[in-house]
Amino acid sequence: MSTVGVRERGAGLDGVGGFDWGGRVDRVSRRWSWTLRGMVLIGGLGMIGLALLSLRQQRLQAMHELAACRLREAGHDTRLWSLRSEISLQVTPERVSLMPLGVGGSAE
Repeated sequence: MSTVGVRERGAGLDGVGGFDWGGRVDRVSRRWSWTLRGMVLIGGLGMIGLALLSLRQQRLQAMHELAACRLREAGHDTRLWSLRSEISLQVTPERVSLMPLGVGGSAE
């Protein structure tokens, strides 16, 4: 039996489906492989950047809403204190004695 043109078992295999490329690597496919890797890397970094920008925008919007709530709260506090001062001006000891004590109570 002639062994011309027969290789040892496993020689020249690149591990992809056991296909024998004969030890030759195609330069064009290698270049496309690196180009594809670069495109995937750039796309992945772009998606990460967009996710970070989205999180930043959500944080800024939440801070804006919190500031608006605090401003409304300050306005409510101002209104509350103005009402309390009005009540304190209108309530005098003479007027307190005229107020009913409660349901079924008597003012003496």
